[in-house]
Amino acid sequence: MLSPLTFVTFNLTYGRAKGYLADPYRVVQKSTQIFPGIFLPRAYPENRPDRREHSIAYASVNHTVAPLHGALETSYRFYRDTFGTTSHTLGATWLQKIGERFVLSPSLRYYQQGAADFYRISLDGTSIVPGPRPNPAGPFYSADYRLAKLRTWDYAVKAVWKVSDALQLDAAFEHYEMQGRDGFTLASAFPRAKMVTVGARLRW
Repeated sequence: MLSPLTFVTFNLTYGRAKGYLADPYRVVQKSTQIFPGIFLPRAYPENRPDRREHSIAYASVNHTVAPLHGALETSYRFYRDTFGTTSHTLGATWLQKIGERFVLSPSLRYYQQGAADFYRISLDGTSIVPGPRPNPAGPFYSADYRLAKLRTWDYAVKAVWKVSDALQLDAAFEHYEMQGRDGFTLASAFPRAKMVTVGARLRW
């Protein structure tokens, strides 16, 4: 805590996963020659390493702006793993108190990551000979768009109304958009979404 109005958080995280880490429903294409000069695309299950280690550094600063009856929450997250992925996440939320029982909270979140070392949209043009099942000895390959070089934007606004000491109502609208950054993954592979949520909390 820097002051009664400013609170700082910092933490480090290390994680390790071991075992079957491939997604059995994700496939990679490679064209196979069936006759001289005639090729047909064939799908093979992806093959990821059977071990993944990651490190995360996270920092946040929350500051109350008393004259405006509001508060600003900001955060930064750095992530790196042994798949070769590095990412950065920036977030900011403003909490505006309106009257005694109403809070309006617009927020923005930006995320950017690099591709995993073994991300490929197809195996054509490579010397990789895929197998019928995952092989922990490699070679590794995946066409999962979540491992691509990408960025995401997340805009949201949330309203909370404290009707009484026992009842609280809330509603939120969120727009989420993911964009590729590698220049070759199809734009249609990356999702967009608009979400509306409503909720209620009752205490007794």
